[in-house]
Amino acid sequence: MEKTEALKKISKHFSISEEELINALKPVKKRTTSKAKDEPSKKPKNTPEKSVGTPKKKKSESLTPKNFIFLKEDYDHLIHQMDKIVVEINRLGQDIGASCDESETFHDNFDYEELGRQKEMWIHHLRKIKKTQENALIIKPNSENNVVSIGKKFRAESSSGKVIEKFIGSYLTFNKDHISYLSPLAKQIIGKKIGDSFVSQNQTEIYVIKEIT
Repeated sequence: MEKTEALKKISKHFSISEEELINALKPVKKRTTSKAKDEPSKKPKNTPEKSVGTPKKKKSESLTPKNFIFLKEDYDHLIHQMDKIVVEINRLGQDIGASCDESETFHDNFDYEELGRQKEMWIHHLRKIKKTQENALIIKPNSENNVVSIGKKFRAESSSGKVIEKFIGSYLTFNKDHISYLSPLAKQIIGKKIGDSFVSQNQTEIYVIKEIT
């Protein structure tokens, strides 16, 4: 299924305009250093606690080019993951201090160098996750419709008896049975109903959707 069709279906089932959703998935452009003094600021406000599950939505709740769609449980897991990384960074910092006490110089201090490398790796990882968290937009799944959408689980069977059972999840997912709404499979089937069919990614199987919960 074309990417634009998938975006239309996400837009329809979460009451987000297609234009807003397309803008939300665009890569972030770097801001130019030169800017007119009288030009109003266009910096988007972070709205991690906004819900877009209702039909009417204020203009201030619009998606921005940086937004990443999250279900509440995945957002909470992301925060928990960040907390664990902070604990690990602090532990490495203490170990680095202990390694320095054992040697008067840093030259040829393998423990110091290795611990420092690990700490920088975790700091870099934390910055990336923090950027995602700051621009996360939490949504409430639309439980009233009976189509495949974010927050829904589907079951599909092929004519040869193969079965696919997946949950359409957030921008980042933390469960092996969950797939991101941006994954190729999710883009292909979002908006489909029970009885609708789709072709497998390798073009060898035709699946029919049997259940949506």
